[in-house]
Amino acid sequence: MEANDSDSSDSVPVMSVAELMKKQRRVVFHTGNIASKVKMPHQTTTDEIITRVEGVIRKTVDVPAVLATESCSPLVRHPVFSSKLTPEERDNQSITLKVFVTRWKRELVLEAVHRTLLELGVSFVDLLVVGFPQADADLDHLKVIWEPMEQLSREGVASSLGSSELDVDQLKCLNDWASVKPKVNQVNLAYCCKIPEDLARYAKQSNIELYTHNDEREIFPETRVQDMLAKALGPEWAGQRGGPDNNDEDNNNIVGVASGGGGSSTAMPAAAAELGTGTGTGVVAVSDNEPWHCSWVARYSTVIKMRGIMSFKGYLVCLEQSS
Repeated sequence: MEANDSDSSDSVPVMSVAELMKKQRRVVFHTGNIASKVKMPHQTTTDEIITRVEGVIRKTVDVPAVLATESCSPLVRHPVFSSKLTPEERDNQSITLKVFVTRWKRELVLEAVHRTLLELGVSFVDLLVVGFPQADADLDHLKVIWEPMEQLSREGVASSLGSSELDVDQLKCLNDWASVKPKVNQVNLAYCCKIPEDLARYAKQSNIELYTHNDEREIFPETRVQDMLAKALGPEWAGQRGGPDNNDEDNNNIVGVASGGGGSSTAMPAAAAELGTGTGTGVVAVSDNEPWHCSWVARYSTVIKMRGIMSFKGYLVCLEQSS
């Protein structure tokens, strides 16, 4: 991406990430394609998210100031790592998108999916999986999150749907009720050592594939959000918890070019806005002491068909300041 021409009278005013976050209650960060980046040994999914989002913050010098007045939450992307798929790449790759939501709100699913589609430059994903806010949810709670998943499936945004961390009773209740049934259920062996026999038996009878994964149930805890912001922007960003003993030099330890996320990449399409994805509130006055937390995380990965090689992987992370 080319830097703005500072001599042009039409240049867009810019602000730092810190300034943007002081004017907004919600900001989305995009790591870009990190498929070529080696994951550190024993690094968890949460660790990887923190490392990559902190990298976006540190390497982004300026974002267009106009972002602070948009109706949808502004997006800050990594200034170097590209994520757009060409039409040829899309035809030859299968896309899996997993969305982790931290609250029982349908609009979080819709926002996460549509923002990801815009960033990738695609109109649909092959498999859309959702991670529910808590493990011991009843069917009434599961419905809140699954209904927007079904909506996305009917609109052609997702070819297949999947769930995560459902036990056999939850999976049966969801499968019996749903009009668009899950094709996949992810199981974390870190919590159960092996797939329970009753779950395996029911999944086989219902033509549901069981995949294993190692994502944490609480994908980005608030305490770790505070620690990451304190490390990337300074201890004052640790909210009411305080933070690490960072000095002022850390605030200036950033290099790179303007990443922005301006232009069409941050403007939600009309159809997406109707689905409730424009949840930002424009410029707002917020207290510096109000802590930030994670609203949702979207992880995309693409695999080249017939070869099984991952070529794209990245995260979109929505951080929100508590009110």
